[in-house]
Amino acid sequence: MSLKWEVDRTKLDPQMVADLENDIFEDDPADWIIHNGHRDEAEQEADWEQGRDGHPGPIITYAKPGQSPHDVLPALAVDFHELTPDGKDDWTVGPNWRRIMAKVDAHPRLHGGWHFPHPDNDHIQSTKWYQVRAELQLAGKW
Repeated sequence: MSLKWEVDRTKLDPQMVADLENDIFEDDPADWIIHNGHRDEAEQEADWEQGRDGHPGPIITYAKPGQSPHDVLPALAVDFHELTPDGKDDWTVGPNWRRIMAKVDAHPRLHGGWHFPHPDNDHIQSTKWYQVRAELQLAGKW
């Protein structure tokens, strides 16, 4: 059906964008939205604080600022969700999600957040992140 981008694709890794458009979501029968891509340090900090130290809401990330594939440039992660036929946002992991998850799992350059210790079902990242993370660790920036 369709893929709608609600993020600035110029701030995302071009290979990841191409992989998502051409290999994962192209020709999929459901409608999908990429609702999160690059986050600056302040956005990552706000997401990290949510649900911690008296900040309201549920915990939504386990990545501190500087430790997320969302807050590097180009960003190496996106978050997505389904759009129902009546136009409503849907984060339900049903058959359509499992189809996308299987495509990501089979892809050589992408990794799904559903494999994390704290599963993040709407998260897809480039495997380039693991090299970037290792470089940050070696530089003492982790």
